[in-house]
This record gives sequence, structure tokens and C-alpha cells, in this order.
Amino acid sequence: MTMGFLNKATNMAWLAIILQVVLFLSGHLRDFHSGAWDTFVVIGINGLMFGIITYWRKSIVPSVIIHSAINTYG
Repeated sequence: MTMGFLNKATNMAWLAIILQVVLFLSGHLRDFHSGAWDTFVVIGINGLMFGIITYWRKSIVPSVIIHSAINTYG
């Protein structure tokens, strides 16, 4: 939702994706507090991937499915 609003307001998809990555990382701060920097980097890359997929597909559903699969099997 934030991504769609920011992209429409500024017409800068890259800014919307970066903001989405920051918000995604903030939701996973517990991994950072455990000192797992490598995990935090992987989470950031996943967040970037989710942002790009959401922008490309114009839907959050594929990212939600992938995130659910990662949480289930990863």
C-alpha cells in the first residue's frame, strides 16, 4: 500500500521500493538484535526482491506467497 501511494505521488518506483525495503527490515529487527548480520543482509535482499516483484506484477500477492513459503520451509 505504501509502495503504490509513493509511486503514484512521486512517480519514482525506486524510491518506493527502497522505502518498502526499509519497512520490511524494520519488521525483522529481532534478527538484527541477535547479532546475525548475514541473516539481516539476506532479509534485506529478500525485501528488495519482494519490492521488485510487487512493482513488476502490480500486486502484493506473489510476494506474500513467496514470503509464506520462506517462513514455512526456510
